[in-house]
Amino acid sequence: MAYIIAITGGIGSGKSTVAHTFAKLGIPLVDTDIIARQVVKPNSFAFRLIVEKFGLSILRSNGSLDRINLKKRIFKVPSDRIWMESLLHPVILKKSQDSIFSINSPSYIIWIVPLLIENRSYLFRANRVLLVDTDYQSQIQRAMKRDNMKYEEVKKIILVQSSRQNRLSFADDIIDNSGYPQDIRDQVIRLHLYYLKLAKKFQITLSIRDIRSISGN
Repeated sequence: MAYIIAITGGIGSGKSTVAHTFAKLGIPLVDTDIIARQVVKPNSFAFRLIVEKFGLSILRSNGSLDRINLKKRIFKVPSDRIWMESLLHPVILKKSQDSIFSINSPSYIIWIVPLLIENRSYLFRANRVLLVDTDYQSQIQRAMKRDNMKYEEVKKIILVQSSRQNRLSFADDIIDNSGYPQDIRDQVIRLHLYYLKLAKKFQITLSIRDIRSISGN
């Protein structure tokens, strides 16, 4: 079993940028956003339920879900957002765990979970929480540019997500993503060396536990 570092952060904080910096160092990634895309592929069980609830207007011309349009819609109606989360989160969590257990990593795994703090079922499956933190205006600007969303639309999402202060209270480690790309790399390398040490201790602990279990002590 690998040591699990869960990366989280608010919309537009730069979680993917940080995660892929770890990947360049040879660390495996398990991305819940990629898994979320997979579980809503056309003709999947979740896909059919979503189309049944929201109608054909949330589909692209090629028949796939218009995820940006759907995101805008569910953040306007809290009950719709709760319905979506109830449908998708258990499936995403299960597939995440399957992916993690299938990876034979000698060190640690980066698990990208945007709603880690909001959904405690994810939180308790991580060995350590890494928060990607940035200032409010940077969040707004990045999300608007990436998802082609309006200011008010992004603001609604931020208000629904866990507060910055709450995320900070759960974080074991923090990466500040309010500066330059080189700053990210330096912070990742520092944490990478630290995580290698933690993962090694974790594996030793597991080995001792296994030996005691076999010996009956």
